[in-house]
Amino acid sequence: MSGNVEDDKQKLREEVIKHLSSEIASEVQYIASLRSRLMFTVLTGPFIVVGSVLVALRGPLVFTESHTKLIRWGIAGAFASYLGLAAYGALLDNHHTQLCNKWRRGIASLLQGKDPDEDTLKVKNHVWWGYMGGFALMIAAFVSLVILIMQLVPTPHGE
Repeated sequence: MSGNVEDDKQKLREEVIKHLSSEIASEVQYIASLRSRLMFTVLTGPFIVVGSVLVALRGPLVFTESHTKLIRWGIAGAFASYLGLAAYGALLDNHHTQLCNKWRRGIASLLQGKDPDEDTLKVKNHVWWGYMGGFALMIAAFVSLVILIMQLVPTPHGE
């Protein structure tokens, strides 16, 4: 009878290891996909907007002297937002790394024949605050760039 119980425990351990391994693979794939999508948008978005403005205004652009303060605020806001997005990305990567490391420790304990503890299997959910922070930074970057782009005016043709 005890041999049967040990066999059942071993099968359960193997299933938990398979599940945790697939969770690690899913997390790695998710973070790579998210990073690619976000960075493409963040890095190419301003160039697409500025290019569209250049095409729409059909001419070279100059910054007006009367709006120098708004231009500085727009540049400072965009710079701060992009630095915030970099920090946000680092925090996101760190969270997923810690989560995968926790699961790896659980796999190691299962391989040693120990029973997993609840902390190894339980995941704390901070998704709402994480997304709100990330989207707030993206909105701040967008608004800063809109303020900056609104200060651009075409030079008169013939000058």
